[in-house]
Amino acid sequence: TVMNLGVLYNLRGQSDVAEQYYRKVVDMDSTYELGYVKLGNHLLDNYKQEEGFLYLEKAVKLAPNDPQCISELAKYYSYNSSDTAREQAVELFSNAIETDPYYIWAYINMAWYHSNSRNYTEAEKYFQLAIDSMPFRAVPYHQMARFKSQRKQYDEAIAFFEKGIDVDQYHYASYESYSRFLERTMHQQEKSEEILKNAWEIFENSPLVAKDIADFYYRSGDTSEAIVYYEKAKVIDSSFAYSYSSLAVIYMNKNEFHKAMVNFKKAVSLNPYKLDVKEFLQNVQNKSIGLVSTNTDAALLGFNTILNEDPNNLIALKNIAKIYYISDEPKQALT
Repeated sequence: TVMNLGVLYNLRGQSDVAEQYYRKVVDMDSTYELGYVKLGNHLLDNYKQEEGFLYLEKAVKLAPNDPQCISELAKYYSYNSSDTAREQAVELFSNAIETDPYYIWAYINMAWYHSNSRNYTEAEKYFQLAIDSMPFRAVPYHQMARFKSQRKQYDEAIAFFEKGIDVDQYHYASYESYSRFLERTMHQQEKSEEILKNAWEIFENSPLVAKDIADFYYRSGDTSEAIVYYEKAKVIDSSFAYSYSSLAVIYMNKNEFHKAMVNFKKAVSLNPYKLDVKEFLQNVQNKSIGLVSTNTDAALLGFNTILNEDPNNLIALKNIAKIYYISDEPKQALT
């Protein structure tokens, strides 16, 4: 569907394209309240506050008894610093819960509101209410685990992460958050890797999971394994720009400038809104200049890569001449 295309492009990091699809949803059906919710939240996430709020209001007007519409509008109010807005947020969250006691996101959003207000007792109460309302879903355990992690209650956080995965092994966000928590907070690299590999056994056709594993290896300094999983992500979804841009960075750092350029140009063709060849060429140039005195072969490769894209680049030409001159190849330098 059109909505799912918006979600897909947003996951790929192509938020401008995602917005176009979300707008198509409400253009195609002006009575579809969840279309307004999705568009409103997307606009808010991309710092278009006023317009995003208007779409959330529209959703509630279309479906005044829909707990999701009510809860999302309440969440917007909860981020406002004014007392009036925050009181309205609590009222709307309460209305959403009363409308549907099994809509867990109303409890979860209310819990985060209280957490952000440093009312941690109330926050934990609402996280627990979310678990009690849907004990067979991973989402409330995952959210409670995140809360416990923020409170530095690490043993309890681990217990909730593992409980969430135990009750629903198909909720990938639980694996991703748990792995990140183990890596960055607990500094347990091997356990973090294990959690991601467990996820891969279930989600081996997901480019996002492959990307997360590749990112993990890249952060760990294992670029060989990172390349393997970025390549897997490319095979699964050849239009996933992030894989190509990440490979470009790795290859540039390895002084493999031609491979870097090929991957980056492909990334730009897939996501021209966020990526710029000129900026990448500048990075190649800076890297190549730093190699002139230490690795002339790699520097030449870098400057020639630049010339393939920009034949009149004077800095590349001058540095190539300099390399040939210091290498006792005056004829090449003159050329």
